[in-house]
Amino acid sequence: MTTYDKQTLAEVIRKQAELERELQQLRDTTNKSQRRAHERISVLEKRMDDINAMLLELTKSTAKNGEKIDGFDRRFDGFDRKQEKFLSSQLQLSKWFTIIILSILAVLGGLVGIKLVLPTLTL
Repeated sequence: MTTYDKQTLAEVIRKQAELERELQQLRDTTNKSQRRAHERISVLEKRMDDINAMLLELTKSTAKNGEKIDGFDRRFDGFDRKQEKFLSSQLQLSKWFTIIILSILAVLGGLVGIKLVLPTLTL
């Protein structure tokens, strides 16, 4: 005889009912906690949407008023005089450098062209 045979049918049904009750209680608590978690998530998402809307509105208003946001000035008035002078000097320097390089290439190209043309003319 096995241990299952020793138990009566009523005992097995009673144990099964107890287990089903415990399982149902666990399911109920799980469902309640899930429902609470979903409610909490939706409340937090709503609060985040409200905060994002407030941030967007504040950003727009500070941009209109020209206020600084964390040390970042929305208005750009250009560089100061030293930077402007430096940038213009750099631009002129690069322009002249390009002109000199192109003229050297043109002279070398002309010399090569003359060398190619002259031997054919002397024949």
